[in-house]
Amino acid sequence: MSWPLGSHVLKGAGARDRSATLCLWGGGWLAADQRNVETLVRWEKHLSVRRGETLGLGLGLGPFESGNGTTMARRVLARFSKPIVVRTQSDVANAEGIVPTILGGDLSFLDQEFRSADGFHRAQSDSHTTIISFPRYGKHWIVQRPWLTEDWYRNYVESIVRRQLVKGTVMHVQFDKGQNGRGDNEYWSHLNVEFVSPNTIDEAAAHYLTASEVYAGRLHAALLAVNLDIPTVAVAYHHKFECVEETGVQVVGLHEKPDHIPIAKPPVGRLVQEIRDRTQEACRVVAPWLKG
Repeated sequence: MSWPLGSHVLKGAGARDRSATLCLWGGGWLAADQRNVETLVRWEKHLSVRRGETLGLGLGLGPFESGNGTTMARRVLARFSKPIVVRTQSDVANAEGIVPTILGGDLSFLDQEFRSADGFHRAQSDSHTTIISFPRYGKHWIVQRPWLTEDWYRNYVESIVRRQLVKGTVMHVQFDKGQNGRGDNEYWSHLNVEFVSPNTIDEAAAHYLTASEVYAGRLHAALLAVNLDIPTVAVAYHHKFECVEETGVQVVGLHEKPDHIPIAKPPVGRLVQEIRDRTQEACRVVAPWLKG
């Protein structure tokens, strides 16, 4: 179980009528090669009974290199009636020859709550708090990143924690509670850190606002830090982290095996604004297609 970072943007959005337009927004899980294609099976079954159009906004696509699930993914993507708005240039390349795309961005960049005068503001403190947020290990990660074994992953995160504990408090903020309570906090329960489990994006943001820096292996944990202008390092297990890298913060593991733990840097305002403008324009293109 998890909650969407863009919930301020599309609060209450949804369509129950099968003849209405269905807009799938956010997430990189919809169409990619994975050993377990149960998700794709469910989506193909769901979309096959729909009479209305299916649109995609802020999705991640691919990669389609390993051969697992490619045919199923193509059938799912064939259900989309208009170009899919994607988050990164890699998504555009992955979709070539399968489905038309529009380069936008993650919908969290349009969340006005993070930028308004009445929105979120970072607390000033003399103490040093590091927030970390890392997912449970995924066996499919190693297909695209051969170094990303579970042992390597756990050792790298543990090294981050040891270094940051010297500076002050370290807090793990859970973004996914998992099934039957087996979430991220349980996976990392051996770490000598404080564990919190927010129920909403607002609760998560309240914790983040106490942070001096953030180390994130969950995409939306990194994006939350970027939107709050917090120095960040992201640890990538998928190309979707490109949408974090293009904000100017440090992203390791995206293109090659990390050989060190970098110093956290804040996002570059100009780059973030360019992504917001691009995403807003993509939404303007999609808006006339929505109905029902």
